[in-house]
Amino acid sequence: MTNPVPGFSQGIYTVATYDGKSLAEAIAAEAPKAHVIKAFNLCPTKLWASPAPIMMDGRQHTTPFCGGNAAARKKAASLIEEVGSEPVDLGDIEFARQLEAMGSLIVKLVAEGHDHMTCFQLIQPEVKPIA
Repeated sequence: MTNPVPGFSQGIYTVATYDGKSLAEAIAAEAPKAHVIKAFNLCPTKLWASPAPIMMDGRQHTTPFCGGNAAARKKAASLIEEVGSEPVDLGDIEFARQLEAMGSLIVKLVAEGHDHMTCFQLIQPEVKPIA
């Protein structure tokens, strides 16, 4: 749930990396028996307390997440659904790099005056079967 933006207090919003890895990847490398999942980092904590389903601009909120273990990702998807969001499984933990970068953009936008509930939302057209 963290975003590695160490320069935040100085107005610097670049993401910290750890030997070229995301914070989540670095944690996974230090704790190889742990099943690290990157999730819930693109929205403020207040959003997660909203009644389910969480709606953003008339659509169900989406939560991208990733992790190195398929069973752990399945559990994460279940937790995301429990809080009323739609899980978007990005796959392996390497995609935490993108999630952490997206998180730093949210921190920057909010710090510069955007609404504190600002977050990213995956928007896609409804998938319809081909006739």
